[in-house]
Amino acid sequence: MPIPGPALAGRHHRRLLLAAAVLLSLLSATGAWAQTVCDDALRQAQKSYDLGLFEDVPGQLAPCLAARPSRATAVQVHSLLARAYLAADDPKKARQEVSAILRLDSSFEPGSTPLFAELVAQVRREEQTVQVASVSKSKESLREAPATVSLLTAEEIERHGYNDLEEMLHDLPGFDISRSRGRTYSNIYQRGFRSNATDRTLFLVDGVEQNDLWSNIAYISRQYPVSNIERVEVVYGPASTMYGANAFAGVINVITKGSSAFYGKDKKFGAEAHVTSGSWNTRTAELSLGGRNASESVRWSVTGRTFSSDEPPISKFEDWNFNPGDVKNVDYKKALELSGKDGNGQYIAQLFLDSLANADRPFVPPEESQFYVIHRDASGTVTAVTLTPAGIAEAQRLDKIGLTTLIDGRPPGPLRSTQDWFLSGKLELPNFIAGVQLSHLEEGAIGESTDLEQAGNKTIAAPRSFAVYAKYFRDIGASTSLSIFSQYRKNDFASNNGITSYSGFANGQLSIFALLSGPEVFETFTPWNTLYSYQSSTQLHSDLTVLYEPSPALSLVSGLEVRDSSLQISATTSFEPNAAETGYPGNVLGGSNQLDQLDLSLYSQLSYRLYKDVKIVGGGRLDYDRARNTLGYGTVFNPRLAVIYTPRSFVFKAIYAEGFKTPSNSERYGTIPQVNEAPNPGLENEKVKNIEISAGWEAHDRLAVEVSAYQARYSNIVTLREILNPTCGSCGLTGQFQNIGKIQVRGFQAQARYHETKLDAFLNYTYTDPVNTDALVNGLEGTSQTRVGDIASHRLNLGLSFKLASRFSVDVRSNFVGSRRTGAGTTVPTNRFRQIDAYTTTNVILTFTSPLTFIKALRTSRVQLGIENLFNELYYDPGISEASGVFAARLPQAGRSAFLRFSASY
Repeated sequence: MPIPGPALAGRHHRRLLLAAAVLLSLLSATGAWAQTVCDDALRQAQKSYDLGLFEDVPGQLAPCLAARPSRATAVQVHSLLARAYLAADDPKKARQEVSAILRLDSSFEPGSTPLFAELVAQVRREEQTVQVASVSKSKESLREAPATVSLLTAEEIERHGYNDLEEMLHDLPGFDISRSRGRTYSNIYQRGFRSNATDRTLFLVDGVEQNDLWSNIAYISRQYPVSNIERVEVVYGPASTMYGANAFAGVINVITKGSSAFYGKDKKFGAEAHVTSGSWNTRTAELSLGGRNASESVRWSVTGRTFSSDEPPISKFEDWNFNPGDVKNVDYKKALELSGKDGNGQYIAQLFLDSLANADRPFVPPEESQFYVIHRDASGTVTAVTLTPAGIAEAQRLDKIGLTTLIDGRPPGPLRSTQDWFLSGKLELPNFIAGVQLSHLEEGAIGESTDLEQAGNKTIAAPRSFAVYAKYFRDIGASTSLSIFSQYRKNDFASNNGITSYSGFANGQLSIFALLSGPEVFETFTPWNTLYSYQSSTQLHSDLTVLYEPSPALSLVSGLEVRDSSLQISATTSFEPNAAETGYPGNVLGGSNQLDQLDLSLYSQLSYRLYKDVKIVGGGRLDYDRARNTLGYGTVFNPRLAVIYTPRSFVFKAIYAEGFKTPSNSERYGTIPQVNEAPNPGLENEKVKNIEISAGWEAHDRLAVEVSAYQARYSNIVTLREILNPTCGSCGLTGQFQNIGKIQVRGFQAQARYHETKLDAFLNYTYTDPVNTDALVNGLEGTSQTRVGDIASHRLNLGLSFKLASRFSVDVRSNFVGSRRTGAGTTVPTNRFRQIDAYTTTNVILTFTSPLTFIKALRTSRVQLGIENLFNELYYDPGISEASGVFAARLPQAGRSAFLRFSASY
């Protein structure tokens, strides 16, 4: 589709905004009269209630119900009716009104009237009227949302004693997690989609996107405050209909607490503090402050968290012990020999020799050497260059010299430590919220790489983020509400962001012909170098959403999104610290190293209750993208369709959804030394089509069960493929991101929750069967039905919480992860293992509540003792998909650890 010019796009944008303004004005005008009538009825009914004329209230409020009031007004009407029925000794009708309230607003607070508050709590428990906002960008019943959703509440987070957000995901169905403690700490794969980073799931905190603008990576580490979380909503499957490009495999939405959670009912100011100390010198501190003015029309809160740790030691494992004698285990044949053909059918060995001969300083290696043998076919074309036993011995000898070379006077080592922090603030006014979020990570990043590739001496991952946001929302008629959410984000790297890498024979950074130079090769090529990098990207994002609910049977959500981005094309790199000032960008497009990008999106979703128990949901989203004047993907449309059947206590769903993901600038233009050094600006969007069916059952407030089965077909998957390095003829092979992947994932999820006075329990199971359906596997020839490696077929999570006394409780959680196939016959053919073994871990949390009641200033206080990996099981997670040689084939996980946490609120 042709890409319109800036003037035409601007005219379209203005027309859309003008049309939206006219529509909103009309809707507001038509609803004004009905709202006035209802306001008068409410005032009259309130007078009757205050005078004890409870029987008059229902008749006086009848005009309100007939006028189809706004959601907020409807809550007031049903609340007054419920209290009137209670006072008139008609609990059945009061219960019906409370049920209506909770369907409109599941977070409704009943105030201080004891009987009314008790009834609200009882109905809430029995009907499980939980609402979520992440599926359709508006509050809706969790039970009837057109997606499979998992939910963690603040009470559950506190009871389970979670230390960080990533730890919570281990207890949820549908996730495979590989904790590397590397540059991204933990790689999270949702529903069997294998990638080398958490970049296919959209991650939100209070609606603010956390995925890095340049790489699309969600750095879910230890920086996010846990005590400030109201709930975590996880949407499974593509959600591009509502969110666009990044919601490819699903959505994780963290919703933080409102300011009133910190100062209590009778105070204008409050505070919460949480201090944790644990194994490996791990320290965490969280502090939240909240306050209000006298009328509570202005509320505010500030929350901060710091995290520091020396991290679990890894030097006892062979891959990170920095013993130069380990070169005896290196497959130098694979690392150095030149063999095979490239994608065009040409011999790689001949191409490599040609590049040497045509270099600025031509070099023609001797035809005969004790270190290698040159093989030619009948026409004289070089088909391969293979190592001799003497060549392998020489490579080992030289690498022992290179690997022991000091780095700034210190031997290479696995030094790792972490210093992370997060700070947020929120201002709440009537119909308006404004906030700010700042995040800074500083993590020793050697994880996926072995001691033949990286040293921890100066290796630090230091991504930073800054965001300011504002949200305006109000009812503009009897059945229409408006929300405008705007945010400005900046992502960049701190000045110490760098990687200390080894350049030698073991990792293929020196070619087979460099063996001819002997030890002098390290006078030309320094064995250890720290490459610092910097990038800075910004985005202004506005989302206008209109919710139209003319009746309980019909709901329409429509919106317009505009994103104006300035994204760095390629990282600025330097061998000196502070790459932003000392480095140079590898711009592959020419011109500025910033890429200006405009995204316009229109979305709409209609929910219609065809019958009492049958609801149909249909939606679609049109995305338009333009970068600079001639780049961008043009237009993309993604639909969603769902049928939801809710007979009595059951719910059945059939869902179809599509999604897409735009390759990040990091994949298109970025380079990583020794990994991918060939940019590919022509990458196309990834696509997914998902079909899902689910069934659920609820038994009042005690038991809830849900099962779901799905099939997702992914195409155009961006995969790293090995090619001859086009930027340096003498550098050998490198990687390039290409659209060569097709994956089909079939899976099954089941989850159950049980609640009673002294016992809470959860159980969930995940079955995943991901298959590569492309003829290429990581750039290598494969079959059309190759098992995706490193994904567990079976996962089982169990949790039990016992309240043993009024102040003492015990929480036990176990995670079983089945064996994960890898190596030959999978999409990770280079891994030397055939599987990553199954394991089970158990965590125990002991909680003592209010042990310091003699300190009257404290509202509550709590002490928690946690033991993680109780039975000290040694287990492993998979490495990255290129795992072999210099990349760890498997990643050892921490043994038993303990922590002590003290919490108090004022």
